[in-house]
Amino acid sequence: MTTEPEPTPPPEPEKKETKWVTYLAVILIAAFVLRYAYVLQIETPPFSDMADYETMALNLLDGQGLVMNTPHMVYKAYRPPLYPLFIAASYKLFGPEP
Repeated sequence: MTTEPEPTPPPEPEKKETKWVTYLAVILIAAFVLRYAYVLQIETPPFSDMADYETMALNLLDGQGLVMNTPHMVYKAYRPPLYPLFIAASYKLFGPEP
């Protein structure tokens, strides 16, 4: 009776899946650190469209129309009208304060 040698286990596959997950995690962490460092360096907050939309909505409620009246722009509407109309309707129903 001959005994067969025990089969050798297959070689473990390379951990390619772990490598790409590690690379992705490193890239995401680096991107977050860079963005956070940038935000700490700027002196003025980033500009947002929300202030313009709210100004247009408040002007509409005051009877001035759907316009901007900031010091650098006098009575011009350069934003789409639907969102300021929605904000004005919400302010009319519920008030501008939360």
